[in-house]
Amino acid sequence: MVKIQSEQMLYNRMLVTGAINYQKLGYSNIKINNEKYANGLPNKVCGYVPDLSAVLDDEIILCEVVTNDSINEIGVFQKWKTLSQCSNNFHMIIPGKDFEMIKNMMKSNGVNVNKYWFSKCC
Repeated sequence: MVKIQSEQMLYNRMLVTGAINYQKLGYSNIKINNEKYANGLPNKVCGYVPDLSAVLDDEIILCEVVTNDSINEIGVFQKWKTLSQCSNNFHMIIPGKDFEMIKNMMKSNGVNVNKYWFSKCC
């Protein structure tokens, strides 16, 4: 149970940090998949709700946060592949220590990521 809580805390921290960083970079209409977030939830895209959505230069970006637990979820690669196909700008926030491994996993599973962000927190 402790591992699940720590993974959820890591996910939440990476999600909120990602939203703050997008705001600092000039993105607007930032929404995260957390009911407590004041700006609301991202809209469903191609049947899935992304972890984060934001707008820059009138273009919507979709972003997913990757943790060790999320990689092992059933159907997650299909979700990521679908979101990457439904967006011209699909981003991922990943733990820095797992950067190369996750990048290779995305390629081998047909997930087209336009931009990788890595978190120094883990």
